[in-house]
Amino acid sequence: MTIFKNGSVFLSLFCLSTYVMVYADSLPQATAWIQTEWLPLYSQTLDSLSGYSVDPENLELSKYGGWKARQVAATGFFRVEKIKGRWWAVDPEGYLFIHKALNSIHLADFTADEIYQLLPQYGFNGTGCWTDEDVFLSSLKEKAPLAYCPKFSFIAEYRKDRVPRIEMPVFDDAFVTFCNENAQYFAQYADDPHVFGYFSDNELPWTTQGLGAHLAIPDPNDKNYIAAVDFLAARGKTPENRNDTDMDDYTVLMAEAYFGAVGPAIKAVDSNHLYLGPRLNKSWRRTQGFIEVSGQYIDAIAINHYHRWGTRDVEIKNIEQWSGRPVVVSEFYAMESSQPETDVGAGWRVTDQAERGLFYHNYITKMAESGCVVGWQWFKFQDDEEGDKGIVDLDGNLYTELLNDMNDINSHIYNIIDYIDARRGPDVSLLPEADAYFEGSANRGGEPELLVKQASASVYRESYLRFDVSTLDANIDSAKICLYGIAQEKEAGCYQAEFVADDTWEEMTINRNNNPVGSTVLGTWSHGDDIQIDVTRVLLDAIETDSKLSIRIIGTLNNGSIPVYGSRENSNPVARPKLQAYYMCAGLADFIED
Repeated sequence: MTIFKNGSVFLSLFCLSTYVMVYADSLPQATAWIQTEWLPLYSQTLDSLSGYSVDPENLELSKYGGWKARQVAATGFFRVEKIKGRWWAVDPEGYLFIHKALNSIHLADFTADEIYQLLPQYGFNGTGCWTDEDVFLSSLKEKAPLAYCPKFSFIAEYRKDRVPRIEMPVFDDAFVTFCNENAQYFAQYADDPHVFGYFSDNELPWTTQGLGAHLAIPDPNDKNYIAAVDFLAARGKTPENRNDTDMDDYTVLMAEAYFGAVGPAIKAVDSNHLYLGPRLNKSWRRTQGFIEVSGQYIDAIAINHYHRWGTRDVEIKNIEQWSGRPVVVSEFYAMESSQPETDVGAGWRVTDQAERGLFYHNYITKMAESGCVVGWQWFKFQDDEEGDKGIVDLDGNLYTELLNDMNDINSHIYNIIDYIDARRGPDVSLLPEADAYFEGSANRGGEPELLVKQASASVYRESYLRFDVSTLDANIDSAKICLYGIAQEKEAGCYQAEFVADDTWEEMTINRNNNPVGSTVLGTWSHGDDIQIDVTRVLLDAIETDSKLSIRIIGTLNNGSIPVYGSRENSNPVARPKLQAYYMCAGLADFIED
């Protein structure tokens, strides 16, 4: 029997749960506009999932687009459940379900019936935010259901008649009454099994219109002003000496007021359906207290997830762990841009429709790997004047190349999840014994993050990691070092990892004047998201020598970007770097043919 060897990845009929590593340098690339130039970004696709095969049983779908091969208790409505460590939506018939939808479906160039015929052809089973209500009235609704998401904007509607008008009047007594009255909007959907879940508002300005805005209210009797002043007083603070931590913590208080009013009001009208929240965005979603409060009221937390080439483990898993709820990615996209420097919008700019497809493949596989994303909604169905964000252009023509790529992964999503969940986890996972970065001549050892920047000498940054591998032996099949991105916004440039032969550097003293040089390039990449670096060969060498493995991370392009990764001192265990090693399956080495 022949066993194939590809680098350090072994595919064996004898190994029933072989972990297969995909190395970044072998992945297809898209070219994205980053700040001022086009840079390559790697994309994980179905073709790059070594050992992936299709099980026909996993492709059979229920009436609603659920997974016919897996069924649990049915309630007649969509719900969510965590099963064997993975979050799922469950369709009305009890089949496990992943929501695959498009936002902003308007009946301009298509009828409702045409929408219901078109979307399933490309693996979609739902519609997202801002979809015309007439779409839900299709004559095909019962025959080919699309799960949809009604929305009522509680804050936006309430503040229209408020005097003075402020953005986030969540502490008004009248706001609670308004929510109780206007949640009746959802009563019309209470018995509809086709509803996936409800949205309330969109991208509310929790921080920019939070503490500072409430303190600026001129009326001293305004409940929002009083809430802000009392909040600071309880902390021994005044408006003049408040800081960013105060601002973040105030959003937790605001969350208690908002979700405590909106959530119960919706559930009092309709307890059958999922409440998905107000489509959260930006940095406050990294505030633990805020997410913990939202999880008390939201069934699945919808986030508009931009400035990421793929989802990040730290962000997505934090949301799930802090809230105890799964995630729905309610907005993301990539657009073709011939003039990227003048385009607007938060999505990625790429060069053609094929690269939009690469982005979609990478994003969906990363979401599937997270184990806590139960659906996503691409922004949007049809282009607008700002560019080709949709799957249909302004004249109603389909982007067939993009749609075919989307269908490749949409129609296989349950099979892909089965493949992911069957993969073997690492046999060994090690934290660094030392890690540090330096900024010019200043040592930054002991910090909770690792930074990289190609710049002038005084602000130049490099990161180093060293692992003690004395507990490992030479029967290693494959190994990788995992770094987890924690930067607030999109960071991309050109970066590389290098092997460092000198293991004598010290975490608290390494700087630009004494740092050891790197040699072999272990990997290159162009974004600040999570990264995996193949270290199999150098790890085997380290096991045979001094049992230490050092690498350094550097920037190779001076464009001002600063990717930030978690260090071993990071308070969040998910963010800490790891060396993950996989041993050969029993008996495998005896059968390898070089």
